[in-house]
Formats: sequence, structure tokens, C-alpha cells
Amino acid sequence: MKRHIYIVLLATPAVLLIIWAIGYIFPTHFYSPGDLCKGHEEIKSCRQCHIPFKGVASSLCSTSDCHQTFKLSQFHNKQLLDLHISNTKECFCCHTEHKGVAGKITTHFDHNIVELNILNNCVTCHKADYQNAHPDKYNSDCKSCHISTTAWKAISFDHNTVSGKQDCIECHLKPNDNLHATVSDDCISCHKTVRWRPAIFDHDKYFPLTEDHYVSCETCHPNDNYKQYTCLNCHEHNTSHIRREHEEHDIYDYGDCLRCHYVTINGNRYGSLKGEPFDDESSDDSSD
Repeated sequence: MKRHIYIVLLATPAVLLIIWAIGYIFPTHFYSPGDLCKGHEEIKSCRQCHIPFKGVASSLCSTSDCHQTFKLSQFHNKQLLDLHISNTKECFCCHTEHKGVAGKITTHFDHNIVELNILNNCVTCHKADYQNAHPDKYNSDCKSCHISTTAWKAISFDHNTVSGKQDCIECHLKPNDNLHATVSDDCISCHKTVRWRPAIFDHDKYFPLTEDHYVSCETCHPNDNYKQYTCLNCHEHNTSHIRREHEEHDIYDYGDCLRCHYVTINGNRYGSLKGEPFDDESSDDSSD
């Protein structure tokens, strides 16, 4: 029994020594959690960025032939260059690696490391973002609308800051759908400036959606065609009967029911003032 214990005690250091030697000689295959990004793909030795048993060393990033100050100036604007030069934190506070060839090596950015004069002028670093999002539409005081440094879409916008009266679509592209294609560009007739939804579209101007008429849009406007409507999905289900009734009187365009008929809802009349009441009697003729 004691002999086995001695063997284990003697073998354990030897095994650990072999593992350490393999890791020291072939660190890339032994320790690497993944491939390097495209910009670092030419790095062949882990020791260019890592110190054995100590981890990543930021000092190696700037002193090696990779991210020296004169090279940084070739890839970054002056503000970003100054930020990297003045920053005293470790590189891996903002950057990571081993995310693959197409991996993003910039992690969540802590704006607390930015000097106050730059922090108060967002466009110093985000000029491209500003121009892409709303070029020359507003002033460059991003903080007047954007209330978070972690998400651009978290905003608190005061429309009173817009100089002069502008059409909504000058800042908001008109939605590309069948509904908006049939309405005017007067967005404020349906939307508020506080939020887009819910809309305040007043359907009562055309036809009140009450009681049995409180249905989905597709019931009256099939195929998202809001230029036309049909009553036949609910009234007079036998379409052939409707067609025969109208064609007997040489009426072939009978899709717009309220052009010739009217209906009274809540004491108000909708449709033709001179027309006949809307006939809601379903046909019992099943021969067609």
C-alpha cells in the first residue's frame, strides 16, 4: 500500500511538469480559447500579448510593433488618438480577443474614462453616427435628446426644439406599406409627437367601427388594399346573387356599396344621401 502512495507522490510532479512544458512550448494549441481577429491574424506567438502566468499586459500592446502611437494616428481621428494616449486603464477594459476572424474585439465602452471636455461634445467621437442618423437636421448637442451612453434609441426628444415648422416626413421616412400609401403626409392627423403608437386615426369620419362593425381591418380591406373596401365579407354572402341583382339594372361596378346605398349608425347616416337603404338580407338562392 505504501509503495503505491510513493509511486503516486513521485508521478504527480512529473505529470504536472510535462503538462507545464507542453503548455509552455505549444501555448497556442494548449491555452487559446479561439482564433484571433483579422487584424491580429499575423501574430504567431502568444508572448507578444501575454506574459506567462500573469495574463494580458497592456504595455505589450503599445511597445510592440502593433499599436505604437505613430501607428494609432494612421487609423484613428485625433480625438480617439488623444483618448487612447491619455487613458491610463488597461487595454482589455475596452478590448478583448479570441472572438474569431470576424469577431468584434471592442467591448462595452465606459464613458467615465473620457475627459469632461470630450464627454460634453459627443460628436467629437460620433460625427459619423450623427451624419448618418440625421445629417444637419438638429444641432450636435446629442445630450439634448439622447439620455443614455449605452443605447442611442433611449431618447427624450422635445419637438419644440425643432427650428421652424417642418413636415414630419422630413425627419421620419414615410412607412412603406399599403395603408400609408393611401393617406396624406399629414402624420399629426393620426399620430402624436409623444409616441407613434397607438395611432389616433379617426375612422368615424368615414364609417364608425361600433358594435358589429368593430372588426379587423382585413375584414373590409382584404389584401391590405385600403383604397377599396367590401361589405360582402359580412353582408350578402352569396356574391353571385349580388352580381345578378345589380347587373339586371346595368350596374356592373358594385364594390363601393355606400356610393349608392346608405346606412344609419347611432343616428348618423353614412353613404349616399339620395341612395337606398343598405339591404342586409342574405340570399337564400343556392342555385348559383
